[in-house]
Amino acid sequence: AKDIVSYSDCTAQTRLLSAVRGDQGGVILNTAGTAWDPIFFGRPGEMDELEADITASTVGSGAGTIFGTLNDGKLIANASCPFNRAGWGTVTNGGVFHNGSAVVERISTVLGHVSGTYVGSDDGNIYRTTDGGTTWTLLATPVAMAQVVSITAYTDDPTNPMLWATVHNAGTIELYPL
Repeated sequence: AKDIVSYSDCTAQTRLLSAVRGDQGGVILNTAGTAWDPIFFGRPGEMDELEADITASTVGSGAGTIFGTLNDGKLIANASCPFNRAGWGTVTNGGVFHNGSAVVERISTVLGHVSGTYVGSDDGNIYRTTDGGTTWTLLATPVAMAQVVSITAYTDDPTNPMLWATVHNAGTIELYPL
């Protein structure tokens, strides 16, 4: 297992998904809680991270999108509820992340927070969506062309979080408040 996420689906049931090594990509705990089933259907690729959209607008509604990063740099999303293995699609961000035939900007990390879902790229960019991945806004570029390794958000006010990012820059890991 590489990552795990839990979320409340549209039936108000807590679901667990895990990113795993290999082409299986990830697994989901069945509704009986007795076995893990593959989460991909007809989509190869090893998943690195998983996050649920837990924005303030979706908290408690079970309507959130699940985002995943693949080891080839693609950002994928599944908004089907109840969860459907065939519901995954590649997130393009108007061709910024993926242009239909190739990865344009490799997504390296994803964070779900009540203030939005955040992604970091190998180009040093941090984006946020607050509408389940329909639109993405460039928030910051701590270090151009340096891989964003991790993002976290701290907030007392969900509309104005303090973001921190760790960036792999020329062989060193650096921490940036944003």
